[in-house]
Amino acid sequence: MKVRFKPTQVLPIYVGSFGEFTEGEYEVDDEVGKYLIETFPDNFEEVKEEGEEVEDADEDNLRCQAITRSGKRCTRKVVPGEKFCAIHLKYKESEE
Repeated sequence: MKVRFKPTQVLPIYVGSFGEFTEGEYEVDDEVGKYLIETFPDNFEEVKEEGEEVEDADEDNLRCQAITRSGKRCTRKVVPGEKFCAIHLKYKESEE
């Protein structure tokens, strides 16, 4: 699987057990790629070769964008029109 790393202010570079990633495309094992995309959706995306169909991303857009204490992405559905589920939306609002 080929993934693209997009740096953000929160994660300008990824250094972890799977290697070091700076901006660009990388060939990784399927399991590693899926983990990186699910755990860091703002930083990693799958790269499809020309002619390959990209999987429907609508379901992914319905998942809460919050990262849990265990370091995994929240599995709850988002509040309509928001990026977070009801629980994480309340937490985010209380921080502001």
